[in-house]
Amino acid sequence: MDAGSCIHTDAMSTENYWEVDLGGVYVIDNVVLYNRLDCCGDRMRNVQIFVGFDQSDYELLSYLEGLLGSQHTFQMDTHVYGRWVRVTRDSVPDELNFCEVEVYGEILPHIHQTISNVAIGKSAFQSSTHEPYVASNAVDGNINGSMDAGSCIHTDAMSTENYWEVDLGGVYVIDNVVLYNRLDCCGDRMRNVQIFVGFDQSDYELLSYLEGLLGSQHTFQMDTHVYGRWVRVTRDSVPDELNFCEVEVYGEILPHIHQTISNVAIGKSAFQSSTHEPYVASNAVDGSINGSMDAGSCMHTDGVSLENYWEVDLGGVYVIDNVVLYNRLDCCGERTRNVQIFVGFEQSDYELLSNLEGLLGSQHTFQMDTHTYGRWVRVTRDSVPDEMNFCEVEVYGEFLPHIHQTISNVALRKLAFQSSTHEPYVASNAVDGNTNGNITAGSCMHTTGMSPDTYWEVDLGGVYVIDNVVLYNRLDCCSDRSRNVQVFVGFDQSDYVLLGYLDGLLGSQHTFQMNTHTYGRWVRVTRDSVPDEMNFCEIEVYGELLPYIQKIVSNVALGKSAFQSSTFEPYVASNAVDGNINGNITAGSCMHTSGMSPDTYWEVDLGGVYVIVNVVLYNRLDCCVDRTRNVQVFVGFDQNDYVLLGYLEGLLGSQHTFQMDTHTYGRWVRITRDSVPDDMNFCELEVYGELLTNDHNVRYGQLPNKIGIGTVLSTVSGSSTVDCAVRCKTSINCAGFNFDSSTLDCTILGTATTSDNVQEHLYSYHMG
Repeated sequence: MDAGSCIHTDAMSTENYWEVDLGGVYVIDNVVLYNRLDCCGDRMRNVQIFVGFDQSDYELLSYLEGLLGSQHTFQMDTHVYGRWVRVTRDSVPDELNFCEVEVYGEILPHIHQTISNVAIGKSAFQSSTHEPYVASNAVDGNINGSMDAGSCIHTDAMSTENYWEVDLGGVYVIDNVVLYNRLDCCGDRMRNVQIFVGFDQSDYELLSYLEGLLGSQHTFQMDTHVYGRWVRVTRDSVPDELNFCEVEVYGEILPHIHQTISNVAIGKSAFQSSTHEPYVASNAVDGSINGSMDAGSCMHTDGVSLENYWEVDLGGVYVIDNVVLYNRLDCCGERTRNVQIFVGFEQSDYELLSNLEGLLGSQHTFQMDTHTYGRWVRVTRDSVPDEMNFCEVEVYGEFLPHIHQTISNVALRKLAFQSSTHEPYVASNAVDGNTNGNITAGSCMHTTGMSPDTYWEVDLGGVYVIDNVVLYNRLDCCSDRSRNVQVFVGFDQSDYVLLGYLDGLLGSQHTFQMNTHTYGRWVRVTRDSVPDEMNFCEIEVYGELLPYIQKIVSNVALGKSAFQSSTFEPYVASNAVDGNINGNITAGSCMHTSGMSPDTYWEVDLGGVYVIVNVVLYNRLDCCVDRTRNVQVFVGFDQNDYVLLGYLEGLLGSQHTFQMDTHTYGRWVRITRDSVPDDMNFCELEVYGELLTNDHNVRYGQLPNKIGIGTVLSTVSGSSTVDCAVRCKTSINCAGFNFDSSTLDCTILGTATTSDNVQEHLYSYHMG
């Protein structure tokens, strides 16, 4: 406590709590709580972690029975969304007293809910009309591609200037635009399509383009999320009538800003109705929240008037999340009451967006009910005939338009497979980064055999949250082979789920937008009832790697072979992997070594190579908990190559989760302690992960001064020689691999020979 960095409540109560406002909605992976260590550590017992979107909807999501120990990681069973985190204790009538809380997670990078078609039924317009095919037909919710159905649009002139547009009626964040073509005739009119988005009709910006034919339909995925109210469809240099059947615009008005926001008012130009010198308007955006007038950082108007105001020009249009107002504290705080917050694009169009009835207090955050767009922010008071006098205004938001987060193509150069191969058009051609649609360019895949069961698939190498999949067709010939396309996603090859489907022809390319974000490691492409060869040129999978495996991973240590340095009978090593976490040694389910030694250890053979997410250790609770301190967790492919991957300084407490910084591969897990000359004594160990290979060993050896040459099966991004070895072991026909330490690339080789190696950063290995 002497360090001055701990919290301490002031009452002996079971109702004590501590909470934090994260400032936005996060996906929370774990919460780490650090105890006070110089005294009174037993105050922190039976700890409860609550998470909520606000303070009124907390939900209990993690609990620790018994003592906290020096620290504890509360791992969420599954990722949890929330903005507020609260720490309490269950039935502990004592002061709340700890030193640090860490909340690990990430701001939501995309809209993590089902987004809707925000164009349906909105006002639509077009450059001319071939009666009766009016503009509103394209937002009536009917995707029927026959003109006879009366639900398509049709302009009335052969012109390159034809357009169609829709007013969404408000500013939206737009994720994608889906365009449905006319199918009974004239589909070639819809080619070289351009999608423009704007705040109004005078500031359109080209945000998506499709070269070539539209096909039956196409999803125009925004490279980044885009803000706008108007959406316009045109074509590039097509002197023909505009003729299609439906437009869907998917998006939403954001309920929260999905990334870190900053105070965008600081240092901006400020104005007020009058000035009581020297307390000018700019004082309220100087970054100082000092509430004393003597500090010279407050604003003050010069008249007792109902009309007093203060305003700031943000210098550009922002999406505003909240406004924080800091009052004067040394006197006259009651002047700031019945506060009103106005926002406008300019000074002539202010709109009242938040107000506080009664006194301000020391400060107040005016949270917008929905995100608000504007350039000017004005502060007034409702019916307060007094001087205006406060010390700082903070406006939190972000500049428009803005990149929310760029997602990348996570399939590039990953391991790919197909049902058969028409040489030399191998599966890996479709993830080489080349979208050239001419097969003579050598960058397309091609199966052999007229079969409805052909498939192509890619192993992303980890579990990703997948936003969309883009498929590029072959263009020089045979494009009709890619029809009725199905996109499956799975955690492995045994649990594929159909998540994207296109009825009819693919066209030149198509984006399969997931209705909701989808988790998976494998992506497979098939066709529904198409007895023909499969033949396309590139697939892109857009998403981002999950920090941890999102599906429920299992305890892979349960019932496995365990060993320890010695045994205090009858507390054998296998007790710690019997599935019983009872902390009382008399229950007969704890391990116990024999001998006061710092070299004691316990280890388990998982029986195969696993990707390990975390290791959970349960302590003995009826006695001697201090024996389990300074715990070290090692992982290795065998008992000779252990690497230290988890460490806890101080006492374990009742249990602790050792979260791997990155996914770790291994077969053996060992527990030791750093400089603890005592018996080792705990009750259960759980290892959470998933099987990487059914083989019990991944063995490989270096080829000194040599480099492997020969058939390249694939080139993938790795992280180490161990990672490359695992990828080789799990690849069909892999004989060895080259690892480039400068680029971290693994080149997976089939039948290979060697030549002299003169590159210092390149290493070659054979599989044993």
